[in-house]
Amino acid sequence: MVKILLAGIPIQFDNRFANLVDLCRGFETDLTPAFSIQVSQEELEEERCQQTEVFSDGYLETVCCYRKAANQLLDNFAFVSLLANSLE
Repeated sequence: MVKILLAGIPIQFDNRFANLVDLCRGFETDLTPAFSIQVSQEELEEERCQQTEVFSDGYLETVCCYRKAANQLLDNFAFVSLLANSLE
């Protein structure tokens, strides 16, 4: 489990693989999550079918978690931009 602050909103990932822990390093929070995200094995398999290369379950979990988080953030009128880092 990883709890992070993303776009000012605390999120909990109920992850199964370490990849997500590494990617979330530096964004951790102790705040109560506004929502939690988990990825089922079926969702991992669906994501795998959409890929043209072979990826680990850990990587696929990060893709699914990010997509779900982005959709939830939109529901909360927030979003994350990949351009944010390039503006610093």
